[in-house]
Amino acid sequence: MAGMTICVPRVLLGICGMSHDAGQTVAVALPSVPQAIPNDGQIEIPYPPSQLTVLDQGRAVGGQSFLAGMS
Repeated sequence: MAGMTICVPRVLLGICGMSHDAGQTVAVALPSVPQAIPNDGQIEIPYPPSQLTVLDQGRAVGGQSFLAGMS
């Protein structure tokens, strides 16, 4: 059907102490994510929910020595 928009699920994950520059490194480490958008203290993650969960993303962030989902 013409004109239909495909919505990609995404999550905005808070990350304690992460700068924008560090977010670039974290974004690369996220599994199965084509493009994550970092900012100071958070990262926007489009992801395929059939392949991974938000918890999987939090674990990947933790693997980069940051604490995800806490304020």
